[in-house]
Amino acid sequence: DVEDGVPLLSVFSRMSLLGRVQALGWQGISRLALAVIVIVCEVMLKMVMFVMPSRLLQLIDSEIKIHIPGSVSVFKKQEVDPTYDMNTMELIAHYGYCGEEHVVRTEDGFFLALHRIPFGRDGQDTSTTQRPAVLVQHGLMQNSESWVCCEDSLAFALADAGFDVWLGNNRGNKYSCRHLRYGMHEAGFWDFSLDEMAMYDLPAAVEYILQDTGHSTMSYVGFSQGTGQAFAGLSLNHQLAAKINMFIALSPAAKAKGLQQGMLQTFIHIAPQSLFLFLGVKAVLRDAEFWRHNLPRETYARLIDRSCRHLFAWSMANIGSIERKARMYSHLFSFTSVKTVVHWFQIAVVDRFQMWDDQHDFRKGYRALQPMGYPIGQIRCPIAVFYGDADQLTDVQWLLKQIPNARAVHCIPTYEHLDLMWAEDANRKVFPHVCALLQSVQPKHQDLKQD
Repeated sequence: DVEDGVPLLSVFSRMSLLGRVQALGWQGISRLALAVIVIVCEVMLKMVMFVMPSRLLQLIDSEIKIHIPGSVSVFKKQEVDPTYDMNTMELIAHYGYCGEEHVVRTEDGFFLALHRIPFGRDGQDTSTTQRPAVLVQHGLMQNSESWVCCEDSLAFALADAGFDVWLGNNRGNKYSCRHLRYGMHEAGFWDFSLDEMAMYDLPAAVEYILQDTGHSTMSYVGFSQGTGQAFAGLSLNHQLAAKINMFIALSPAAKAKGLQQGMLQTFIHIAPQSLFLFLGVKAVLRDAEFWRHNLPRETYARLIDRSCRHLFAWSMANIGSIERKARMYSHLFSFTSVKTVVHWFQIAVVDRFQMWDDQHDFRKGYRALQPMGYPIGQIRCPIAVFYGDADQLTDVQWLLKQIPNARAVHCIPTYEHLDLMWAEDANRKVFPHVCALLQSVQPKHQDLKQD
């Protein structure tokens, strides 16, 4: 039997529907039934909102405000910030920067988008030499918009500090949804996890940037999963690591800690089966766009806030006002594969930073085949770590033991996971230190701006 708590894609993709249900057990079936009810209710609500006259929606909205003092509009669209529906290139231009879009092909046939900010604000470049390149990589279920959705973002800070900034996009997201052989509707397109991002996406992006700029080395900044794929890729590919002069990890993700606590622990042990049962082996977060477009932006932001408090115990207080959150959260989610999410669940359950586990025997105890772990301690490039002391999602202390010779370690008081990227004061507490570290590893003749 499948051991509850270590669900694997290979088993559920090959099982019949009846076999999948039987594998859940009675406890899993009861939770599965609850999930079905939630999904059915969501579908019905979508249909009602689609066909209901706008005047009736306004009437319901006004009644809610009368009977619930202080409530926000539920159905009525509020005036939208012009950046709300902008894509990466439009956001870059909106904030006064020059942008470029490049396309990279991986060895396994994916086409990835790279968004580039070659100069500082308004295209002004006062340096006398070629700018050093830095690749900035997003986290799980994100895309490059997360780095440029506000004026005081890290990408713009780096560009103004004299860097040639490249924003990555992992396979399957909004900007990297093409494959040489598979269409997005085919299961083969979504048959990837963290392994493929580390072994194909990262090398393809680095090699393209070095070839385009003519540099022999470059820097890398990752957030959350963006650090995980670098820890994985650089630990296996020493030639690639030799081309990275500095790897900065923001809210680093290798081993998950917070995902094994409280109610979420139960969810981890049950949810993967439900994901496979309902979503198959394709994309996750398909419904996020519906709610993003149909809920008022501040209602949508409050919904995300409450979800994060419930799931991760995050206060979300450091990100700022509800207006700022609405602007940021509108660029928070993008597609990824169900397999990638389950891979992180595997890592959390077994408490080990390892490759995708595709075995059929998941019983505890001695195993004939041991999944390979990623040897983070063998990474041969300088590493700097930035994390918040209120971030309970990942096990940073374990990570620091794997890299005892880290170039720098910064712990920011009260910061949670998303704060290293989006906190209202990150432009004072985090970004200047990131820029300074990157500047410190550049050749002395580089003409970089100092704050």
